[in-house]
Amino acid sequence: MRLRLRWQPSLRKLSSLPKFVVALVTLPLFHGFCPAAERPGSAATAANWAVPVLCTETQASARTKVRGTAVIVDVSGLILTAAHVVLQPNLFCTLTVLVPEGQWNNALRSHAFAVQQCATETSLDLALCHIEPTEHRKDWSYLHAAKLRQQLPPADSAVTITGFWGWGMLPVPRRGKLTAHMLYKRQDGVFCDFSTDVIAFEGMSGSPVVTDEGDLIGLITTAGIKQFSGHSFGISIERAAAFLRANGLPVPPQQH
Repeated sequence: MRLRLRWQPSLRKLSSLPKFVVALVTLPLFHGFCPAAERPGSAATAANWAVPVLCTETQASARTKVRGTAVIVDVSGLILTAAHVVLQPNLFCTLTVLVPEGQWNNALRSHAFAVQQCATETSLDLALCHIEPTEHRKDWSYLHAAKLRQQLPPADSAVTITGFWGWGMLPVPRRGKLTAHMLYKRQDGVFCDFSTDVIAFEGMSGSPVVTDEGDLIGLITTAGIKQFSGHSFGISIERAAAFLRANGLPVPPQQH
C-alpha cells in the first residue's frame, strides 16, 4: 500500500542542551528557485544512491514536487530519509522516489519506485522505508546502496551533501565542512548530533552527508536560522545505528 498523506508546511524550532539556545527550522520543501550548485566532488558524482522523494497530489491537479531527499541503503529496496518527509501532518499525496540508470550526471532515464511501509524514529527524525518498482521488476537492477560509516570524521573535514529541488530531475551537490560534533535537542524533542557549513536549500531534508572517500556518515534534517543561518544540522549513522539494526539494516561496526 502506498502512503497517502496530506502535505502542509510547518515551522519547527530547536533548542540545544544547556548553555545553548539554538533556533532552527526544518527544511522547507518547495520553492521557486534553483540554488547554485557547487562544483561536485568525487563523492557527489558517485552518489547514484541519492534519490528525490516526490509527492504527487491525489487531488484533481495531481501536481508533483520534491518532498525531500533519500538514500538507498540496501538493494533489497530500503531507503533512509528524514521522518518528517514521509510523516508530515496533513500530507495527502502518493510518495515515490526516482532511481537513475547509472550515475545521475549521465543517466538517460530514471525509474519510479513507490514508497511503502516505513519504520520511524521520531526522536532522531529518521525513517527507513521499503520501496517497490512501479513499472517493471527489472528496475530492481538499478538500485545501488550507499556505503555506511559509523564514525564521524573530525571537525573541519570536507563533505559533500546532495539534495533535490523543484521537480527532482537533477541532483544539486554542495561542498562544505563539518563544523561541530555536538548533541542538539529541538524544542519538539528531536535530536541532531552534527552541523555543517553548507547552506540548506528546499528539498534537502534527508540529504546524504558523504566523505571524500564516498562513505555515508549521516543525513541532513534541519537548517539553521537567525544566528545559525548558513549552517545545516543532521543525525549521524553512528547515532542511528541501533534504530537501523532493529529494523533489519546491517550497519558495519565502528573501526578502532
